[in-house]
Amino acid sequence: PSVVEQCRRALREGKCAVIGLQTTGEAAEASLEMSPGMRVDAFVSTTREMLLGFIRTHFPVYIEDVAAPSAANGASDPLLSSTSNPGDIKPLGPLREHPDCVEARRILLEQAARLDLPPNFLDELID
Repeated sequence: PSVVEQCRRALREGKCAVIGLQTTGEAAEASLEMSPGMRVDAFVSTTREMLLGFIRTHFPVYIEDVAAPSAANGASDPLLSSTSNPGDIKPLGPLREHPDCVEARRILLEQAARLDLPPNFLDELID
């Protein structure tokens, strides 16, 4: 990466180099339940793991089942009837997984897993 060359140049010129990181990827690594000394077949891309985690967490797969009874139309479901603010919109029905959304997320996860993403960016800087 260019940051490595910039740091080397600064060091050759007798200057110091400071690199600030927003994240180390440690949380993504932890989600893989890796431990020191654990054998892996290849580099683990924390960049890829962060992307996959984002997709799993934020890709919508649930829809409102408007045909089913809910708190909004008289049924008692404490999860759906409680709101944190008086202006919150209540769902019209309970949430359920939609097969098309689940399939779309699966395809997106497969495509993201095949991307040629860098390994842990700290490894790139250290090497």
